Amino acid sequence: MNIFKKRWTKYVWDSVLIIGIGLLFIHLPLGNKLRYLSYDFLYLFHNPVPPKNVIIIYMDEESHHVLDQPYDKTWNRRLHAELLNKITDQGARLVIYDIIFEMSSSNLESDVKLAEAFKRHGSVILGGSLIQKRGSLSEQQIVIPPEANFRHSIRDWGILQMHASNPRLILTGTPELESAIWKAASIVNPGLKEYTDNRLIERWINYLGPPDTFPYISFHKVYLDEVENKNIFKNKIVFIGSRYITGFTGSGKDTFLTPYSLNGYPPANGVEIHANSLVNLIEENWFNHLGREWESVIVATYGILVSLILVLLTPRIGILVAITLGLSVSISSILLSWETLTFYSWIVPAGIQTTSAYIWVIGTKYYQEIRRKIRLKKAFSAYLSPVMAQQVAESDISFSLGGELKEVTLLFTDLEGFTKLSDGSNPDEISKILNTYFNLTSHHVLQEHGTILKYIGDSVFAVWGAPLEDFQQANNAVKAALGMIESTKGRRFYGHLLRTRIGISSGTCLAGNLGSDTRFDYTVIGSEVNLASRLEGLNKYTGTDIVVSESTAKQLADAYIMRLMGSFLLVGKEKAVLVYEILGESEGEEVEPDWQKFYAEGLSLFSQREFVKAKVYFERTIKARLRGDGPSEFLLTQINMFSKNKSLPENWKGEIVLTDK
Repeated sequence: MNIFKKRWTKYVWDSVLIIGIGLLFIHLPLGNKLRYLSYDFLYLFHNPVPPKNVIIIYMDEESHHVLDQPYDKTWNRRLHAELLNKITDQGARLVIYDIIFEMSSSNLESDVKLAEAFKRHGSVILGGSLIQKRGSLSEQQIVIPPEANFRHSIRDWGILQMHASNPRLILTGTPELESAIWKAASIVNPGLKEYTDNRLIERWINYLGPPDTFPYISFHKVYLDEVENKNIFKNKIVFIGSRYITGFTGSGKDTFLTPYSLNGYPPANGVEIHANSLVNLIEENWFNHLGREWESVIVATYGILVSLILVLLTPRIGILVAITLGLSVSISSILLSWETLTFYSWIVPAGIQTTSAYIWVIGTKYYQEIRRKIRLKKAFSAYLSPVMAQQVAESDISFSLGGELKEVTLLFTDLEGFTKLSDGSNPDEISKILNTYFNLTSHHVLQEHGTILKYIGDSVFAVWGAPLEDFQQANNAVKAALGMIESTKGRRFYGHLLRTRIGISSGTCLAGNLGSDTRFDYTVIGSEVNLASRLEGLNKYTGTDIVVSESTAKQLADAYIMRLMGSFLLVGKEKAVLVYEILGESEGEEVEPDWQKFYAEGLSLFSQREFVKAKVYFERTIKARLRGDGPSEFLLTQINMFSKNKSLPENWKGEIVLTDK
């Protein structure tokens, strides 16, 4: 019963999610683009239906050339008058100009002839301009009608509209003024008067076909009587407008993308879009959009259905069913749209909701199947680096006892003041501090391809070069160390300000699985391990953050800014080692600051037993660095000790002996 309840609850939440996704894509701005795409896809497999009663006369580029008319100015209206008289004689039923005659031309005689031609034909529709003028607080529409003499000679006029961003809509004018296309359609189809009250409702163009579906002819051929069929215009509706292929300087192309552009067809001319709109209005066969309310009902119903179906299937069968569902919704929606001339945003259920349902519902099953493996790998990763965890998972690493000599770079960290803090804090607080600290420091080790071998108290023990070779091991180790300092510097751990100190050394060590037959760890042992640990401890005497051995420093080249701190004989070591402090990453040819020069000179004098002079340079170093200098202060204490002790060995060359860790 509990299992059934759990599955039912999951199904309900799955359905709510899929329904929510569908509603978002219906109502958000992106929904408009999907709505346009759902409309455009209707035409992917639609056969063109060329009209029988409409023809277009194009003022195209060839006509410009043949008739010697300018591209950037109005044509001689005498040409329009003579052409109109020719198609009037051939019995053209209605003539619609996709040209604005908004003012008189410089040739008044040609204007008179054109007005006479308009009147002679008796059924000419002209267009006026509609200009949107935006102010700071309001928007004003300005209508520029055709020239007055022309208005008195034509049958009617209306505004010429074109929706630049969505040329899918039939535009029928403004509340105050009808469009030229509506006026023309009302003449041919008087029944449109029944739509007077809802003239401005949303109508979508039912395109008859791709560009050039409408029969057309060039202006100059009609004008020069080069048309073979002398009855080509008889009882036809004739559109006259411009058509430019290349355009000209200063002109905008009167072309627009159509649904057929998805199939690679070029944009259509504005005249063609007007012609499609006219035919739709005459035949009353435009497309209607179902509306967002009904779209919401559809996506809600489909969301419940698709979630219920897919939740019951296996992932492999689910993807086949999801594809089948998506295709079924697509095909049925397209067929139904053409049958009813009503469409909706079917891409949302067919594509968005089906895909989302599969990814979510079926994806959760994949997640459950691999959850156990993820937990297992995560358990390994809690103790080992990702590299080692992956090797364990792939069984590439040998679990037999033993090891091999490898060139490695080792890193030890330590938290200053942690011992004192742990004495005065409760275990829960200590645990939180350490977990936070280890998360920060471990991130940088793993990011720079290192392997975390152990957490020892408040210390991180990491290695580069084992188990996998690393030819940039010293560089990567120092880069990780700088990252640790940066991420913990000045950071409070549950109210406590703690400081990280790091020691790094490079050399040959034994790396492998060491321990007993029942318990072993992958680790690294050798004198360099001990040296790295001692270098980390040296920081508390010198007040430094990162110190490295000479063997590490030699591998860094010029990648980092560092200084020689001196020669130190560390606890447990028989020979003194040169120790370097890492000051930061090198950014090119930096100018060595004065304080580094002072310190280097002081260290040289110190090694030559010129303690009085060395003291002066160490003090200058501290003063020049402003915020103090730990190594200089430490060497000043050594000078004070040596001043009291006159029995330095004759072969002493500046080695500093440390008796404590």
